[in-house]
Order: sequence, then C-alpha cells, then structure tokens
Amino acid sequence: MLIRKFVPSDLDEILTLFHDVVHTVGIHYYSQQQVEAWAPSHLDAQKWLESLAANITYVAIDHDKIVGFADMTHTGLIDRLYVHQKYQGQGVSRALFKQLEEEAKKLQLHELTIEASIMAKRIAERHGFTVVHEQTKALRGQTFTTFSMRKKLYK
Repeated sequence: MLIRKFVPSDLDEILTLFHDVVHTVGIHYYSQQQVEAWAPSHLDAQKWLESLAANITYVAIDHDKIVGFADMTHTGLIDRLYVHQKYQGQGVSRALFKQLEEEAKKLQLHELTIEASIMAKRIAERHGFTVVHEQTKALRGQTFTTFSMRKKLYK
C-alpha cells in the first residue's frame, strides 16, 4: 500500500468511496434516512474538490485503486478519514492517521482534533484520541451524535 498526496484527478474515486462506505458500513450504525442525508447520491463535487485541495489530504493506494483517504486542516482538525469497506482492519486507517500526525508535527501543532461519528469513534480511540464531549449535529434534516475528540502530540 502506498500513501500519497491527493491530486484533483482522485476526486471521482474519493466521492465514490465515501458514498459506498457510508452506505455499506454506516448502515450498521445509522438509519437509512441518516445514511442518505450523510452521503446523498449527488454530492457537490466542486465543494469537495475545494475542501480537499485546501486541506492536507492523503490517499491510500493499493493496486492503483484508492482504498482510503484522509484530510486535515492546517490547524489540526481531521475533517475526513474513510477506508473502503473491503480494506477495513488492514492498517489503512493506521497509515493515514500516522501520515496526518507527521504533517501536524511538521506544522508544530500540539494536538489533533476530530469530530468523530459513532462509526469512527472507536477507530479514533484506537489511535490515541480521547473524547472531549458528545454532541448532536444536524445535517439535511437528520440529527447525528458526534464526539469531539483530541490527541495530544507532545507529552
């Protein structure tokens, strides 16, 4: 597996991966209505491209296929981290978290933060994040429980 920086030509594959993961894995945690609100069939590709390009974004590649992606703001907020459903549990999220952590250290950030979904909470905890507080967020007419989490980079 190779971790490399995002390039704009990755966008279509990333959008498909995001949609598919939410609809196949997310359905175990959320209602059909919540899944549809989170990952509708028509995503705003331009908005995603602008966000991914503005953030520090990496993709995980296996056999010329994107199997995961993650992005982080320049202040250390991990915005997204998704791994293809067939590649979960194989070290992809670990490699992406590690890459973002290395970038955060280069930026001399003292911590990483994440607004984790129920689906992502235990994965973030496995990578050293702790819950600061639980909250409820609204998106496209649905409410979601999320967890504000952080990881200190320096003791």
